[in-house]
Amino acid sequence: MVTTIKLDNDVADFFQKRSESQNRSIDQVANEFLRSEIEARSKRQEIEEHFRVRTFSSDYAPGVDRTKLNQLNDQFEVDSYIDKQQQP
Repeated sequence: MVTTIKLDNDVADFFQKRSESQNRSIDQVANEFLRSEIEARSKRQEIEEHFRVRTFSSDYAPGVDRTKLNQLNDQFEVDSYIDKQQQP
């Protein structure tokens, strides 16, 4: 398929320099570069979909671990006991 696109000067210079250094046509260099970017984005998207975080609603504030609330309560009780013992 033949398609004409307008490239910014910096992008055109990138492909031009690369084609000269590799002794290949700009078409070959551009197609290879674009194909590799498409494949890389596709792989990243697969990884992101695989490791998607499922959200949920909670009555607790973000960062509060409800499984540790009893530990926090125990710590408050210990601190209160120590404060009472230190008072004259």
